[in-house]
Amino acid sequence: MNLSLPRLFLFIYLLTACERAQFKDQVTQTYGLADRSSEYRDLVSKNPKELSGEQLYNRALTLWDIPYRELKLPTSNGSAHVLVSGPVDGKPLVLLHGMSVDSTMWYPNIKALSEHYRVYAIDDIWGAGKSTPSHEDTEITTLVAWYFEVFELLQLQQINLIGASQGGG
Repeated sequence: MNLSLPRLFLFIYLLTACERAQFKDQVTQTYGLADRSSEYRDLVSKNPKELSGEQLYNRALTLWDIPYRELKLPTSNGSAHVLVSGPVDGKPLVLLHGMSVDSTMWYPNIKALSEHYRVYAIDDIWGAGKSTPSHEDTEITTLVAWYFEVFELLQLQQINLIGASQGGG
């Protein structure tokens, strides 16, 4: 696997932090979500060098110590991977990650953000996450149109938005 230096440091940090993660095996009706981290628990004990990019992502999700769902949405520019957490009736909050990382970067904040908001953490189609582009178009207008398509698929009319680094741009 070819990793940039910042991405490598993030993976190392997330992988070592996984060793300390607490796991919950429950389904929470209040949120309409499941604690998916239990599905990925076995990845924590495996050697990170032997894991695929998707397995490393799933391992990092064990740090999300709240119930969540993973959505895969088909779009005109590829599939969108979205992590959803928080109360169903909460105000929508969209999280856009920084460059060379993915939505798992929000693990230190996700519990607090999900207390009152319905959180949608979207892996962008150019990033390291689970969203996959259908072509090589790297125009910013394509990315912006793609986000609006994702918002429409999620039926989000008014949102609160937090972006880190490139996601803030």
